[in-house]
Amino acid sequence: MPLLKINNKNLFLREGHFNFQRNLNSSKKHEKLTVVIIDDIIDTAKTAINACDLLFENGAKKIIGCFAHAVLTEGAVERIEESGFEKIFVTNTVQLDASFEGCKKISVLPVDDILCEYLKNFMKK
Repeated sequence: MPLLKINNKNLFLREGHFNFQRNLNSSKKHEKLTVVIIDDIIDTAKTAINACDLLFENGAKKIIGCFAHAVLTEGAVERIEESGFEKIFVTNTVQLDASFEGCKKISVLPVDDILCEYLKNFMKK
């Protein structure tokens, strides 16, 4: 499966519109690709959804979001549910309120096992 991973370094805001950096535009076509957007925080989800829309306009087939901290304020859950994202993965580093539970597009991943495993390996050194 072709995959294009982007983060907020691949997108920049100019005059109120998102634009791809030159290297993303000049790389091989990303039509029919599954794109993964990775960022540290998703709050209102407006930036993520703008990026999602831009990627669809440029031929992306499927878009998945991965965000470490899900603040999800100001109607973010509703925007995500109505967005083009196929799925959004967030961690449990921020306690989510009940509003996200009805959103089938949001999956919460626990970080405690990952951190414990890392610490075990670190302590063995």
